[in-house]
Amino acid sequence: MKKWFLLAYVVLFAASCAQGESDIKTGVWGASTGAGGTGGTVDVSGSVGAGGSAGMGGGGSGGAGGGGFAGMGGGGNVIVPLGPSAYRQFSDSPFATGTPSGYFYLEDFEDKLLDTPGVTSKYGVPSSSYGIPSLVDSVDGDDQNPANNSCSGCDAYFNINGLQGVEFIFDKAGLIRFPTHVGIVFTDAAATADIVFTAFDENDNVLTSITGTGIADQTNNTSCDEDRFFGVIAPQGVRRISFYSTAGGIEADHLQYGVLSD
Repeated sequence: MKKWFLLAYVVLFAASCAQGESDIKTGVWGASTGAGGTGGTVDVSGSVGAGGSAGMGGGGSGGAGGGGFAGMGGGGNVIVPLGPSAYRQFSDSPFATGTPSGYFYLEDFEDKLLDTPGVTSKYGVPSSSYGIPSLVDSVDGDDQNPANNSCSGCDAYFNINGLQGVEFIFDKAGLIRFPTHVGIVFTDAAATADIVFTAFDENDNVLTSITGTGIADQTNNTSCDEDRFFGVIAPQGVRRISFYSTAGGIEADHLQYGVLSD
């Protein structure tokens, strides 16, 4: 079930239903955030300075030590790479307990489309496009059973050219602001492949790059033990992400992006 999570104030999208499962498409924008204080800094040892205090209506300041989510009230631009971490369902995401501050979207491809707002893809297609159901490697919990190590009839996103990978580009105009919290789940590649996640800012500078080694299993058929979350928290905003493998193709699922306040 595709889920769109946002902070309630003005309803932008109405709920609708996709075939089979309910495909919830509910969107709302939150109230504007007040001006924050001066951001914290990161010294060479990696410790985080105190974040700025929140302005009128702003979110929390960036906490000392860099724990938790970056505050919305003007805390430091501390980039936090996330993963790779084991993933069976959305509750395994580092973002699952966050509070949306404007918008947050989860694209699970279960309607065989990339159609959450404000994002397009440069490479890759829904896995079902290839017409081989046994090779579709979706997140386990998309069939509402996160413990059966399979997801019959589910879908994901795939590129047979693993080095080209899959790439997702966010539309600042459509989203009002670039997402600060972005993640995606690796579900399949060749057994020998390294998996590389890279996030870029508005000027196409690299925010972070994460490499997962020894993750992929020995089968291209549906299996979920290898699934891993990769992501980033970047208060300055993420314009695009690339996700590729060094061998074989690459399959991914649960693209998630938005702005969270904690």
